[in-house]
Amino acid sequence: MKVKIKLSNPSKMPCKSWDLQALDDCIGSKDSEGNLVPACTICYATEGFYVMPNAIKLREYNQEDWKRDSWID
Repeated sequence: MKVKIKLSNPSKMPCKSWDLQALDDCIGSKDSEGNLVPACTICYATEGFYVMPNAIKLREYNQEDWKRDSWID
């Protein structure tokens, strides 16, 4: 089965990126009690183009894609 890897093309980076949802998948976004850390309350990835339906759909796809058995760590 051929799987299509979906990359985004951020304008402020010199390369493509493989995105996951901000805050939900960001390791450092929550403290040990599950509360959002202060630095993440103003996360750039929760506004602007990041909330567009196509951007959200891409991150949701990637969230499931990385669970494939053929995924390589």
